[in-house]
Amino acid sequence: MTEFNNGSLKGGFGFQDQGTRKTTNPDGTVSTVSYSALRTANFDGNGAHTGKGFVSIDGQEVGYSVTGTYKVNNDGTFSLDATQSYEDGRPSQPYKQFGVVIRGGNEILVIQTTDGKNQNGKYQSQTNY
Repeated sequence: MTEFNNGSLKGGFGFQDQGTRKTTNPDGTVSTVSYSALRTANFDGNGAHTGKGFVSIDGQEVGYSVTGTYKVNNDGTFSLDATQSYEDGRPSQPYKQFGVVIRGGNEILVIQTTDGKNQNGKYQSQTNY
């Protein structure tokens, strides 16, 4: 069995996910809306993560960036704690992902179940796919 660690993820990746999010409407009611995102993702091999791209929340696109930390366990399971910062000034949002590293560190399958968010997606190496 292959053993993994933070160094198993290093370099540039593309990231895509989709799902739903709960949002608060101006009248205070809560709605569940569609969500999708595309972005770059850089893993430094030591547990730091950054990225930049575009998100669509209920059909409204906006640029955003991500900073955070990640951990790869020796069995290939993965977790990421990060914050999304939006270019349009809306409040930043922290989130957590869980996943599995596959294809020798060239791909990660992930889910995100932070309160009010239900999403799934994947990271793919930009150079070794």
